[in-house]
Amino acid sequence: MDFEKNYRPHPLIRVILAVPLLYLNRVRQAVAGLVGVSLAAQDVSPYPPGSYTGATPAVWLSGQAEYVLVGHRERRRYFHETLQDAANKVSESVAAGIHPILCMERDKAGAQIAALDDVGLEQSILAYTPGDAVRLEVSRSTDDILDAAEYFSQLTGGRPVLYGGGVNADNVADFMVLSDLAGVMTADGCRDPLRFVDLLAGAGRVMADR
Repeated sequence: MDFEKNYRPHPLIRVILAVPLLYLNRVRQAVAGLVGVSLAAQDVSPYPPGSYTGATPAVWLSGQAEYVLVGHRERRRYFHETLQDAANKVSESVAAGIHPILCMERDKAGAQIAALDDVGLEQSILAYTPGDAVRLEVSRSTDDILDAAEYFSQLTGGRPVLYGGGVNADNVADFMVLSDLAGVMTADGCRDPLRFVDLLAGAGRVMADR
């Protein structure tokens, strides 16, 4: 695998690969020896195990993924997932020992955070994902990102915030220098494994200089 061969760990960077459920175990085996690499599931059921055909309860992901994406804009938009659906997914994930990566648009962040309990918020990693980013691949201005990160931080008492929207190897350094961001999320920017390695290298250079 090109990523496995070319990846170089950085002590200040944690890499989380969010892969489809079908490939989760296969990718887990492939990256098992890579330092600083963890896995995330792309979705989880808002319900406990039961008669919910096709759903993947959080307990099934335990031992397979350390993280799970919750509230991704595509899930909210195309599957009409509500704020309470996302809150339920957070609760189920935390109960199973999995950290939710909770994706939110700015205008819904206050209501979404209010729907969480204290434990769910404490165990979640918050991510700002602009709702008008075309396929999540149009980056926002740094002023907009900083403003949203500060807003999220105020809502949560200083919880770290990720940014996802148009992040790639060419612009990752612009985002990593923003002190209010804890990290970034990338979609098309990680589809090519070698470009993804370049992205991580660029992020590592910025982190070394901070």
